[in-house]
Amino acid sequence: MAPPQRDAYKRLMPVGDRRLLEPSELWPQEQRLCDKAAEGGLLDLRSRCPEEDDPARGRGWDPQRRIRAQVLADPDGNALNANGLVVEASMFLRKAQCTGVIVLVGARISGELDCTEAEFTNPGGLVVNLAQGTVAEAVYMHPASLTGGLNLIRARVGSWHDAQQTWPTTQDPPAELWLEGFVYDAINGEGASVDERLQSPLLPAEP
Repeated sequence: MAPPQRDAYKRLMPVGDRRLLEPSELWPQEQRLCDKAAEGGLLDLRSRCPEEDDPARGRGWDPQRRIRAQVLADPDGNALNANGLVVEASMFLRKAQCTGVIVLVGARISGELDCTEAEFTNPGGLVVNLAQGTVAEAVYMHPASLTGGLNLIRARVGSWHDAQQTWPTTQDPPAELWLEGFVYDAINGEGASVDERLQSPLLPAEP
């Protein structure tokens, strides 16, 4: 079988290494994913056993059902395009290195969205687009670095946790921050007093 087009596997890269993986370095399921992406198809890794396919048991899935996604890179577009994504558990982007925008428009996550120690880079654009999305539990927006903006228009989260040093409005120049209709039950920001929170356009004073 001919190797997939480079565009089909350009997002699969090892942590800390910006070079592209060669076809010979891909795991079999990643090769299949690239083949499907090249033809505009979808990769189905379900076991056909409803109990085993329960996303809540995802951490226990065997290696043959995993795709490396620690590093996502597409500086000319989307780092991840997951419009309408449904996650019946938590979504983890811990230590992810993402160049481009992560699109979660209309996504529904029944657990947490954890971005702890991630590296988000998209100068002049958005790094996360959660417009009209729902996260039932907490969002941990604690990236190691964040260069770019956030779109939280009509998003709803259980709680929002961030750190002042990664607020889009503290960047130079300030990044975009869209908050119309953003709803949250609680906010916790490291290094931010109540006065600083209310004076900053990071989040609206009232949900």
